[in-house]
Amino acid sequence: MATILVVDDNESALRFIQRILEREGHVVTARGRALDAYEMCGSEAFDLVVTDLFMDGMDGLDLIRALRERAPALPIVAMSGDLSPMRAAVFEAAQASGAVRAIAKPFAVAAFRTLVRDILGEDKAA
Repeated sequence: MATILVVDDNESALRFIQRILEREGHVVTARGRALDAYEMCGSEAFDLVVTDLFMDGMDGLDLIRALRERAPALPIVAMSGDLSPMRAAVFEAAQASGAVRAIAKPFAVAAFRTLVRDILGEDKAA
């Protein structure tokens, strides 16, 4: 079980991702604004952050950069809607900023679970 922070300004996407992770047994904190998530990371410890890239105000790239300065070892997953052909460049920017992985929305639930398990080093048979 891990403690995971999910950040997305789309309420339905935020709740959907939260449910997926909670069903896997994780403790999930959900935030709709990157600035709120950043402030929360100053007072609480997380094992993983999953953040959307495009949000009003502080965006996901800004959040990734700020979290990387605050917690260099914290794994961060960047996610965004399909922006083809721009998606590859956006995901490259996220990874250059410190995201360990990137995933396009919408995603298959099984693929997302596998990605999270891989990052957290969890046994897939568990």
